[in-house]
Amino acid sequence: ILGRYRHDRGAASATRRLLRELPPAEWPSFAEMAARLGLSEPTLRRHLAGDGESFSEIKEEIRRKLALDWLARAAKPVGQVAADLGYTEPSAFHRAFHKWAGMSPGEFRRSRTK
Repeated sequence: ILGRYRHDRGAASATRRLLRELPPAEWPSFAEMAARLGLSEPTLRRHLAGDGESFSEIKEEIRRKLALDWLARAAKPVGQVAADLGYTEPSAFHRAFHKWAGMSPGEFRRSRTK
């Protein structure tokens, strides 16, 4: 028996798909996302909750994956990675990255080049 992965359907899937189509610095607000999906804000919030997620959790998940990939593969400066991910302050990116990985972006990058 095959089951569908929870990200394969519903509002969470549609939200992920639309966010992945845009650079993080250009991601829509929650209100704009609801409008793009043809839903009211309360309806989108309810659908996401039904999928066990929130808009901010989805954005953070995608940002985390992009950050790990970009820092591991690209030679972009950490500040540029932060800007490309939509962080207006590099310190905010550093705090978020430390929460995700338990180390700074620079430490992560150095651990990948050893």
